[in-house]
Amino acid sequence: MVFSYKLPVKSNENFLIDLGLYNSFGLWGKVDRTKDLATTKADLYTEDFGRFDFGLITGIGYDTQKINYSLRVKHGYMLNGSTRDRPMAFLFTIGPKLQ
Repeated sequence: MVFSYKLPVKSNENFLIDLGLYNSFGLWGKVDRTKDLATTKADLYTEDFGRFDFGLITGIGYDTQKINYSLRVKHGYMLNGSTRDRPMAFLFTIGPKLQ
């Protein structure tokens, strides 16, 4: 669920500020592990607990009469699978407005 605040720039054009929450559940995946110069593939999710993630989405965007541009950052708060890293993703979207 993401909320957007529109700041009018011109007629039919807006600057957007996005803020919201997300949750996700990982189904499968592999990760490369390197030990003593040997790389092996291992399951990303070694336990059920590491499959779930939730976090915060922030972003900015520009809304025209026909096209919407946005840049968002997803920052997870749960430890991700066997890598024990907190997930972070950058999303850039360009999409037409359907009327």
